Amino acid sequence: MERTSKLLHNLRFRHRILNSQLTKLKIISFILNSILITIGVILFSAVLSIISYPTWLKMFISLQKITLSYAILIWIVLFCIASISLGIIGIFAIHRKATLILGIQIFALVFLAVLEGGILYTILVQWLRHLEVGVTFAVQMFQPGLEDNTVMANIQEALHCCGRGSYDDYGVANEAIPKHYVPYSCCDLQTYTIEHCNNASILSKSKLISTIQSTEENNLLYVIPYHMAYTVGCVNRLKHLFLPIIISCFCLLIFVNLFVTFVNCFYVQKAADEEEYEQNWLNSQNFMKETKGKL
Repeated sequence: MERTSKLLHNLRFRHRILNSQLTKLKIISFILNSILITIGVILFSAVLSIISYPTWLKMFISLQKITLSYAILIWIVLFCIASISLGIIGIFAIHRKATLILGIQIFALVFLAVLEGGILYTILVQWLRHLEVGVTFAVQMFQPGLEDNTVMANIQEALHCCGRGSYDDYGVANEAIPKHYVPYSCCDLQTYTIEHCNNASILSKSKLISTIQSTEENNLLYVIPYHMAYTVGCVNRLKHLFLPIIISCFCLLIFVNLFVTFVNCFYVQKAADEEEYEQNWLNSQNFMKETKGKL
């Protein structure tokens, strides 16, 4: 009897420790799944903001033509929706102590992280292969007034850059734009006002026609003097400003997914241990009752 009592006491003590650890893991897992949902909502909202802003949306469409990469915004939206859904499933599973559902969520999070890593790798490979060549070709093919050949205008307007390496590229590689002039989208709006750009712009034709009229109707028809252009090239902007933002978004999703997976795995393991100790406790209690009944 004394030995059995000690065994029950040890089981009770270990169960308390395990229950305390499980409670802490449950809180941590709740928080991390909530963070996963929050990050998904924030990135999803950011993408919606970009889509609602025509300048940025046009830039992304233009980048698709230059880099031949996958639709970055679409992938980010899909990953955000998946992260939000899996975060909600995780919170529900932890609240209900549904370890089977939580196990499925863990598998889905790992799969999602691998998929995100694969898409990120593909995007990077496509960018490294096609970015400089694509931008160079877009600068060469730029023809004011022809929408199909003004891909660079959207990028230059959104990222505040001009040409591939600088505004000099238009004078060297483009014959459709007059010498010492650059596309209207290159106008440095951080230094000059729209009125200054309009007043200095000319129509790009075989004969230059000066104009002081508003160019808001179709700025793609106009060019401006090169001294009013942004000094930074678009390749530099895309590599050192835009690309790191995209990489950060993917890496953030991957990191949170894996971290949530790691903690949820611990929770599932501890939950399984708790069930085992509870079963041992019940067996010990039944054994005690049977022993007392025989005595």
